[in-house]
Amino acid sequence: LNSQGGGTLAPPLSGESLALRASAPYPLDERNLHGLRRRRKVLRAMATMSDIQMAAAAQPQLFGGRWAGSQGGERRRSANGMASSTPGGHKKLAAMQGPKGCNVAVAGASDKAFPRQINNQIIAAANNEDIVGLLWVIECNLPDMNLVNLSTSIHRLAKLAATDGQTRSLLSSNEVVRALLISIQSKLVQARVDSNLQQSLSNIAWSFATLQIEDANVLGLVADLALKVIGGFKSYEVSTLIWAFAKLYGNEGLPSSAKRVFFVAANQSSKDLQSFSFRSLANIVWAYATVGARHFRLFTSIALEMIRTAESANCQGIANTIWAFSTAGHSDHKLFDILTEAALRIINDFKAQELSSMLWGLATNGFVKETLFTVALQTARTMELGPQQLANILWACAKVLPNHALTRRAVVELLPRIAAKFLAFKPQEVSSVMNALAKVASVGSEDATILNGALILPPCVYQSISAFLRFATPWLEEHLHTLPSLTFTSVVCVHEFFDLEQDGRLCQLVEQQVVARSNTLPQAEILQLLRALLSSRASSQAVCALAGNLACNFKGLQPKEIRQLKQLAVAFHRPRLQSPPDEERLYTWCLTLAVKMPEIAQSSDGETLTEDEGPLSLGACTGPTGEAESTQHVLELQDSLAKGDEDDDDDDDDDDDDDDD
Repeated sequence: LNSQGGGTLAPPLSGESLALRASAPYPLDERNLHGLRRRRKVLRAMATMSDIQMAAAAQPQLFGGRWAGSQGGERRRSANGMASSTPGGHKKLAAMQGPKGCNVAVAGASDKAFPRQINNQIIAAANNEDIVGLLWVIECNLPDMNLVNLSTSIHRLAKLAATDGQTRSLLSSNEVVRALLISIQSKLVQARVDSNLQQSLSNIAWSFATLQIEDANVLGLVADLALKVIGGFKSYEVSTLIWAFAKLYGNEGLPSSAKRVFFVAANQSSKDLQSFSFRSLANIVWAYATVGARHFRLFTSIALEMIRTAESANCQGIANTIWAFSTAGHSDHKLFDILTEAALRIINDFKAQELSSMLWGLATNGFVKETLFTVALQTARTMELGPQQLANILWACAKVLPNHALTRRAVVELLPRIAAKFLAFKPQEVSSVMNALAKVASVGSEDATILNGALILPPCVYQSISAFLRFATPWLEEHLHTLPSLTFTSVVCVHEFFDLEQDGRLCQLVEQQVVARSNTLPQAEILQLLRALLSSRASSQAVCALAGNLACNFKGLQPKEIRQLKQLAVAFHRPRLQSPPDEERLYTWCLTLAVKMPEIAQSSDGETLTEDEGPLSLGACTGPTGEAESTQHVLELQDSLAKGDEDDDDDDDDDDDDDDD
């Protein structure tokens, strides 16, 4: 913690010597420990921060020659290392050097007054942003601190280190902080119910979450005590408490005591939501969504109260609320409409994380406000976006507006930025990007009349995506076999839609992985893969495996999947097939694909091909406009469907004759 650095801490001795060594930026020996103990007693007798600063100046070796001044944060130091922040300060220091003076000062304070004096010293050091001085105050007074002093100490340390990861790391290994944590645990064991207990518990929990201290014993004691006094918590105290537990444990599973706190807090909070600020309500829904605790009644009640208090919402509150409701699967379009209107008024104040979280939440919930997405994308242009923010913004645009000019503009603008930081992307973030690109290329989804939506994209969009995919090919080759099902499907679809080199290693890996996964993929993803593969090439084994899976599981297909399969058949055989076939013909088509595809791809039927044609592929079967080319086996596939249409027409004529009769 010594900002000037230097020195190496020697191995600790024991007892008080350990604490003194821990706070010194240079090795101490037994010769000078005695003098430091005497100075420590002096500090304990001082009641104001000005005296603390004066004593700190008298001990430059412990503060690296630097100390916080009391006026304007000015750091002052005299030529001989002595300084005073009050007139006559040197005399006051000299008068308190003796053990008797120290004892009289401490004994003269009442039991109630002395803890207040300690708190004043803690707060004064923290207000001066003097973390070294704050640690010294804590060490000097630690044996005399009550639970309020201890919670104030850890709370002020956490506030000073909240935005500085390096300081948090130093504090985690500091001996004074370790001693402080031990004292907190001891006092919690002995704690009695009083009017200050709730605030102390809330401060301790928040501080542990901010400093990322996962001490199961202390947190368990906090939870157990909170359950005993849950009715006495103020609104911001209970919201801070459950926020802290969610921050520490996330969705990895709450301890049983913390689970009970969430359950009881939900019932308790619902009784008096009018007393909660918008910020407190946002913290509550964020906490419940983070730990995966779904509470429909609580979210419904909070939504009504948030609508009433939305005018006071800030950027973080808006983003956290939208993210929480979407993560919890709770849809409230009236609330979202009010929050997005509020967001538009302060859109320039959003941070990158807040903006991306808000857009992600809106897209996940299926809420579309074109104006907000447009303004948000304009704002994002000037922001320094990290991998997660880039992936979330692109995915959100593609999710709700896949064929919109806004999303295409986002693709062109964001893909170069994604490529520049691609090495820092986590697999989940790459997955989001690939899912977004697949949505952009899959035009029309259920009612698509062409196989390959990429072919109708504007040239600048097509070129941007194609260039990015070629850039990302090494990553895809390395991770393709480990990708989760949905991401794998998106990667393969994008790979096929944009017709990457088919003689490369990635193409071979795609074929192998499709065949290997064909029996484990959901039917919806099999349909997507079949469309993509039919649009680009007769990947014989892969298409055969996918079509065979559909044929084997045909009776189990859902109505939506049957409809998609019919539309795929029409798109593949357009224009010869004008209307969807019935289910019997559709089943026959799947079987024909599974059986005939190897013959088409490998020309094993003995059909003569010219040298110019090369091995026949489905790329030749379907041209850029989706029109089927004339080859013997493709015509057989088309005829198997077209004949069904003619038979259906004949049946319709017979029905008309029957009606006339």
